[in-house]
Amino acid sequence: MDTRERSDHATMVRAVLPKARMWTLSEPEDGSWAIQHSKLITVDDSVSFVTSANFSSAAAHRSLECGVHSSDPNVARALRTHLELLRQNGILVDYDAH
Repeated sequence: MDTRERSDHATMVRAVLPKARMWTLSEPEDGSWAIQHSKLITVDDSVSFVTSANFSSAAAHRSLECGVHSSDPNVARALRTHLELLRQNGILVDYDAH
């Protein structure tokens, strides 16, 4: 989740998916800032969705985006594991802490 530019959308997603674990990039110590443009969702280690699309009306109706949906549990587990490693190493932080 982008907590700086799109906190309104992050708040909306939190309201719809209250049990979801949501993470954002940690702010670098030197004050420079990067954004995580890709969006990634895994559900119960069974399905995953990786896309460039924002979860917004404009993205759904006016943008040409690309994404991959997978029903392969191995893919979902690998993505979750990768995200958890990013979190353990401080690259991702809990969204709700912002």
